[in-house]
Amino acid sequence: MARRVEAIEGVARRWLYDKPEVLHLVALALLVPGNVLFSGIAGTGIIAMGKGVAAAIGGRLVAIDGRTGFDAREALEWRSSDVVLISHLDGLDPAAQVAVVEAGRRPAIVLAKRHLIADRMPYPPDDDTRERFLFGTAFGYVDADTELRIVDEIRNGIDGGQVESAIDPAELSVMRAAAAAVEIPTEARRFAVQAMAAVRGDEQVVLGGSTVATIDLVQATGAAAMADGRSRATIDDARAMLAPVLTHRVVFRPGVEPDLPALLHRALAAGAVP
Repeated sequence: MARRVEAIEGVARRWLYDKPEVLHLVALALLVPGNVLFSGIAGTGIIAMGKGVAAAIGGRLVAIDGRTGFDAREALEWRSSDVVLISHLDGLDPAAQVAVVEAGRRPAIVLAKRHLIADRMPYPPDDDTRERFLFGTAFGYVDADTELRIVDEIRNGIDGGQVESAIDPAELSVMRAAAAAVEIPTEARRFAVQAMAAVRGDEQVVLGGSTVATIDLVQATGAAAMADGRSRATIDDARAMLAPVLTHRVVFRPGVEPDLPALLHRALAAGAVP
């Protein structure tokens, strides 16, 4: 199973070039299963990533541009092997965003992007909408060497060509069952509960993770262990998943400079979380 996860990421990298940590989160989200909310700007590779993930699982890419609207009836046609990519989620009105998240378990995964600067788009997703995404992460620029490689390949007309998928779509359900069967020991579950409580209680936070976030953290912990080739998770797995589970959920008090790493360090120390 761990080799399959690695293979999924390897195929997807043929399109994305960079951001291995982002692809790893997407692979884990496929296992849980859950969806991913990205924060970024246009032209940084979000569409390429969607193509790569779809190719890796032998699925179909369904691309939606939120600036042109969304008919909820379209979601009825989503298949279990689809990778749904929504650029400009914050261009969709609230009703359309609700339709997207309500249908979010129908495809293999939903990858949605909101603008890095919230007031650049008309409908920043609200707390309830963000809560429905398993992970949140930034999707920024590539480094200079990677950007030069992209420019060179485009300029030289290099095409990746046909690439075999890493798995068959039917295998995804087997992988998810394996992730669900990973043992999550009591100490790792207790860590998840205590960590969430510590974040909620921080004086700089208005809104922390809900019970849904705690459940997501535990489920992601199991997926992380399986991707590492283990059938038993640890507190370290939960620690690694804490930031991506919380980054899109936490709301800081007005006037506070958002600093999630500092918040987690402060909250876990204050809560005496191991």
